[in-house]
Amino acid sequence: MIHLVVVLFTSFIIYIAKPGSSLFSWHPTLMAVAFCLFMFEGLLVFSPHSSLINPQNRIARITWHWILLTVALSAATVGTAVIYYNKHINNKPHFTSWHGYIGIISLAYFALQALGGIVAKYPRLLLPSFKIVDVRLYHVASGLVAICLVNMTLYLSMYSNWFIRNVVGYMWYVCTSALALMTVSVIQQIIETHVPRLMNRLRRHVREEI
Repeated sequence: MIHLVVVLFTSFIIYIAKPGSSLFSWHPTLMAVAFCLFMFEGLLVFSPHSSLINPQNRIARITWHWILLTVALSAATVGTAVIYYNKHINNKPHFTSWHGYIGIISLAYFALQALGGIVAKYPRLLLPSFKIVDVRLYHVASGLVAICLVNMTLYLSMYSNWFIRNVVGYMWYVCTSALALMTVSVIQQIIETHVPRLMNRLRRHVREEI
């Protein structure tokens, strides 16, 4: 069900953006593909309830996770470059809205999170003094921050002049509801899958310190 919501929501954004109709049209198109499709699907692979991959095959899920998120980061980077260049050639100021401010912060944090993912994938090679479980749990905890930033950017985009101009009436509420459902689904699967292990690890650290 949630995968259908992801695909329909992304398709709708692409439909109203009309990619190729203008330079700007590639910004919402690429950002929707990046953050609404590939990022969400890359996170949902770990869901115990809605993953399209065999839940017993952890190696396959990790592989699909980093592939999908790498594509998401690449598309988001190009999408950001497009809007920056579009404003540049039209002599418009950059980062004049909360959507722009939070968006660039989200992209930067997403890039850092991706670097953290490389460390989490090869902890013995890059951080030999750290325990593998600690590195991976830190990556998960940091991932929650990245998700919050990205979703804040997506919600703020729904108040942009472009979005309000193209999405009116009940469809605006449908879009916000779809994004809310996607967000809750991802956060729920992270809480169910990773947070218990993170809390257990923190308790062990506390006992060791005492």
